[in-house]
Amino acid sequence: MTVRPTRDGGVLLVLGGLLGLVAIQLDGSALLALPFSAVCGVVVVDLVLGAWNLRGLEAHRALPPEMFAGEPARGTVRLRAPGTAFGVEVRDTPLHAPVRVGRVAGTAEVDAIWRFGRRGRHRLPALTVCSSYPFKLCWRSQTSAGFLSARRRERSRYPPTGSGV
Repeated sequence: MTVRPTRDGGVLLVLGGLLGLVAIQLDGSALLALPFSAVCGVVVVDLVLGAWNLRGLEAHRALPPEMFAGEPARGTVRLRAPGTAFGVEVRDTPLHAPVRVGRVAGTAEVDAIWRFGRRGRHRLPALTVCSSYPFKLCWRSQTSAGFLSARRRERSRYPPTGSGV
């Protein structure tokens, strides 16, 4: 799992670090140690709940059997969670736009659009599942298997319709 801070999370970490340094420099100043401990608590809760949110979450793509170069191909992304996951985003290289799901309770199926720029065979990478739950202080991402069937990891693309090829 990869964790990287958001802009708000980075600001909170810098301010919390500065607050901690000032609290250490001023010996006996409990008024500065109290907000520093609150900031540390919020960061720890965000890290723990965020990791728990993506625990066991699997994403699979289902693509149509025929796709054409340069044209949108409608498919689905199926998410399966052992419990409930909140604020999930699925990213894929040929995916037209990230797929966002507010809540995944058990399983969820969401429509998605893929677009391949050229014809031929394409090797599809694993899907990336991201979340910034609960406080949006950092983005957590992990890769998922990404395939419904292990028959073929490559898909053939046909030329665009009306291209005369």
